[in-house]
Order: sequence, then structure tokens, then C-alpha cells
Amino acid sequence: MATVFQKCKRATEDPCAKARCGHAWTVRYREPGGRAGRQREKTFPTKKEAGDYGVKMENDKRAGVYIDPDKGRTPVKVYAKEWLARQQIGVRTYEGYDTALRLHVLPVIGSKTMAGVHSDDIEDVFTSMTKGGLAVSTALTRLIPVRSIFHHAVVRRVIVESPFRGADLPAMPSAAVDETQLPGAAEIDAVSRGMPAEYALAPWLMAGCGLRIGEVCGVAEPHFRPGVLRVRQQVQRRKDKEGLLRPALVPLKHRQAGEWRDVPVPEVVADRLQWHVRRFGTGADGVIFRGIRSRGLLSENPLRDAFTKSRNAAGYGERGWTPHDFRHFFASASLAAGLPILDVSRWLGHKSITTTVDIYGHLLPDSTERGARALHGVLSLAA
Repeated sequence: MATVFQKCKRATEDPCAKARCGHAWTVRYREPGGRAGRQREKTFPTKKEAGDYGVKMENDKRAGVYIDPDKGRTPVKVYAKEWLARQQIGVRTYEGYDTALRLHVLPVIGSKTMAGVHSDDIEDVFTSMTKGGLAVSTALTRLIPVRSIFHHAVVRRVIVESPFRGADLPAMPSAAVDETQLPGAAEIDAVSRGMPAEYALAPWLMAGCGLRIGEVCGVAEPHFRPGVLRVRQQVQRRKDKEGLLRPALVPLKHRQAGEWRDVPVPEVVADRLQWHVRRFGTGADGVIFRGIRSRGLLSENPLRDAFTKSRNAAGYGERGWTPHDFRHFFASASLAAGLPILDVSRWLGHKSITTTVDIYGHLLPDSTERGARALHGVLSLAA
């Protein structure tokens, strides 16, 4: 059990003889582990504060929620750096997290301790970003790694609870895609024609099969069969043995190694695929796309650059379309054709159908009238 005492009374030389001397009170307790637990002590100005703290520590030990006070004293900038170094994420995600922390978060709370950050500090970080010119949605996105850092600290029992709990932050703006701003077949064809011939197939794979740009880079001819593409891999930049960033084949997003998904392949895309293979062949393991100069795996950066240049040259620069908008075209066209949203979600490779509904749910054909007729048919039996 925790003990509370005044050190001045236990002094070996000239101990304090006053009953109410005003000296500090010390609480001494052991960490979990019985006699093997490390002995800790903390000083308070009053006996009641020391006693209350001792009771809390003993209750926390019994409840299995004891937190080592020393761990919470780690500066945020130190904890964040160590957390980021351990993350198994793609280079683009790593760079995004690093930028968010370095430019927006750590200048505000980096010198605070992990236990010293409270909900109002999180609000201050958000406010500093929006006052600095970032849109609300962008600022909320920049807070994603921060939220993960403090969640990690709670799980590791570095802090009692996350400062995001109780933080007054706005809700993330709707993720719903505006289908009226998406490209059509003519625009997709124009962007494809303006790209280097080696990459002309890429926009059709995005718009016709719903592939992410990294998945386009990883597509291989053996993965195709009549009407179906089995998406098995994507290309991301990873550090090699020398520490250099190079494109590498890695598992799909939200998937483990060896996992895959099947997506439909329209005839128009299959025809262009055959033309591409006849003219350019394939790389190692049948991979469709290769770097024009390196002849190795194609990373998304040169493909994205070629896409942007072609889009601008075709007169669509003001539209600001990205490769992901061509993927949006795939989803919106599929739903407009009456295809089940569960199938579309699976083809897109979303982690949850909730994501698909949030982005594309408004595109589902309105079934209100059909619902009314169906219910009338059932209820009229009792009339």
C-alpha cells in the first residue's frame, strides 16, 4: 500500500519537531509487480493531495490501468519522430505525415510533453492551420497522423486518454463526389491520346477498371483473362538495401501479401491492352508498364506528370482532374448503370462499403417510387 509521510520528520539529523511545520508531504508506492515493482514517490504541498494520489495509484494498479508517470514526460516531437519511423506505410503517405508534423503540428505542440497535451492544444493546432490558409478538410487531414500518435500512446499506456477526446473540431466535409464535374468518354480519350504512347493505356485502366494509379503501374498481362482483371499488386517507392527510393511491387491497399480482387474489363479496354502488348511487349513477370528511360518498374510520379501534361494540353487544366477522378468515373458510371453498390465497392477495393456509400451513395438510382409500389402491394392485402 502507498504510504504518506513528511521527510522532515524522518530526518536523521535535526528532525522537524513541529506538528504543523508546513513542509511538503511525500507519497511512496510501488509500481505493478509486487515487491519486484519499482518504488516510486511524489511530493505534494498537503497531506490530502499526497493521500489522494496514493489511493489513485493503488486503485489504478488493481484495475490494471496504471500509467508510468515518466513515460508521459516524453516530448511530443520525440515521440512523434519515433512513431513515424516505425510506420509501415508508402513513401507518399510517409512524406505527407512528415510534412504535416514538421510544418503544422510540432511548431505548436512539439515542445510539450505527451501527458501535457490537452484538447485545447489540439484545437490550437487546427486553428493555426486554418488561419495559415489551409482549408478545413485539409487541416483535418493533417491531424490524421496526430490522432494516430496519441491513440498509440494510449494503447502503450504512455498517457491516460487521447487529447482528441473532448477537442472541439468541425466534422470532415462530405466526401461525396460531384458526378457533374467528372470527365466523360471523350475527355478520357483525349487525355489518353496526349500521353506518351507507352502510357496511353493507363487512363483507360483507371476509368474502365477503377484502378488506383499505383495499381495501374503494377498491372501484369498474366493477371488478365476474358472480361476480368485480377488485381494483385501495386507499385510504390520503397527504400532498397542502399537506402535509395526505388519503385517496388507491394501488396494492395488494405490487403495482405497474396490477396487480390477481381474487376471487370470492358472490351474497349481489352482491345487497347492487346494493342499495347503487341507494340511495347511487357517487362519482368509480364508487367505492362515500364519506365521509358529506365525500362524498369514505372512509379506513379512520371505517370502522374504525363497525365497532368496531357490534361492541360487538351484544354482541361481548369477542371483539375487527377487520375483518381478517372477512378471516380468508373464508380459513377457503374452505379448509374444500376450495378449493385456492394459489387462496385469490391471492385474499387475499398476497406468498407461505408466508404463507398459516403463517396458515391447519392448516385444510386432513387428507389422511392418502386418502394412505395412494393409496400402498397403488401399492405393492400389487409385492406
